[in-house]
Amino acid sequence: MSDLITIIVPVYNGEKYIQKCLDSILQQTYDNYEILIVNDGSTDETLKIATQYEQKYENIRIVTKENQGLPQARKTGVENANGSYIGFVDVDDWIDPDMFEVLHTLCIEKGAEIAACGMVFEFGTKGIPQFKDEEHICVYNNLEALEQLNQRKDVKVYVWNKLYAKDVFKDVVFATDNFIGEDYDLVTKVLCKELTVAWTARCMYHYLQADGTMSHSAFSHQHKISYENYKRRCAALSEQFPQYTSLFENYVLTEYIMFVVAMSRNRNYDKDILNEIKAFVKKCKKQYCKADYIEAKFKISVRMFCIHYRLFILGYRTMETMRYLLLK
Repeated sequence: MSDLITIIVPVYNGEKYIQKCLDSILQQTYDNYEILIVNDGSTDETLKIATQYEQKYENIRIVTKENQGLPQARKTGVENANGSYIGFVDVDDWIDPDMFEVLHTLCIEKGAEIAACGMVFEFGTKGIPQFKDEEHICVYNNLEALEQLNQRKDVKVYVWNKLYAKDVFKDVVFATDNFIGEDYDLVTKVLCKELTVAWTARCMYHYLQADGTMSHSAFSHQHKISYENYKRRCAALSEQFPQYTSLFENYVLTEYIMFVVAMSRNRNYDKDILNEIKAFVKKCKKQYCKADYIEAKFKISVRMFCIHYRLFILGYRTMETMRYLLLK
C-alpha cells in the first residue's frame, strides 16, 4: 500500500470557502490520503459544513479546538496526523487533482523529505501562474533551499505548496497568535535541519488573493507581533548560518517596509518600530541594492524610502493602482 498522506486544512470562520477547498482535495488522484480539518474555534457555519463532509466521507476527520491562531492550528493538525507525509491547504485556496501524487512521487524518486510546487495567484476570475516552464525540476539540500527561499526564487516561503515527511516537524516549535510571516517562521525552522527538498515548477496550488487578508490590512497589534518575530528569526538564522546573514536581512527588509505601508493605511505610525525600520534600511541599503536577485522595483522602493518613507508610500500606492487596472 502507498504511504498515507494527511492533508491538514486549518480553518477559522471559513464557511464561504470550505466546500470548494474540500472538493478540490477530494478529487486527488493519489489513492491513500486523509483530510484532517482543524476547526480553530469557528463561530460561523464552518463546523456544520465540515461535519456534513465528515459524515459523507470516511477519510475526513475533524479536530475542534479553541481559537489560538493559524500556527497553533497547524501544530494541532501535525499532532493528530496519521500519515507518514503531511500537506497543508488553506481553507480559502484550492489545489489541482494530481498535486499530492506529483509531490509524493518527487519525494520518493528524489529521496527528498520535502517536495514543493509552484502556485497560481488567483485574482477573481483571473489566475496568474508563478512559473511558465512547468517541466523544470530541481533538487536542493536544506541550505540551498534556505538560500532559494530568502532570495524569493524556487522554494517559496509558503507552508502550503509543499509535502513533508512527518518527521521533519519533530522538535519544531510552532509560533503562537496570528501574524504576517507565520509561514516564514515555520518553513525556515524546518529548513534548519539537514534534509533534501525536491521542487517542481508545475503550478498546482491556487492561492486566492483577497484584499481582506492581513497582508493588505491596516497596521495592528498583529503587525507588531510579526515585526518582533521577523527580528528574532533573522537574528537566530544569522547566528546559525552567518554566511547567509545578508540574505536574511534583505528578506526581512522587504517585509519591514511593507509594514510602513500598513501604517499608512490607518495613519497608525508606531514611532518606535518606524525608527527601528529606518535605521535597519539605512544599514542594509547598500547590500540590498547590490544584490542581483532583488528586482529593480524593490531597490527603487528602498532608495525612495531612504529619501523619505512617505515618498516610498506614494510610489507604492501608484504601482498598486497600475497593477489593479491591469488586472481588471
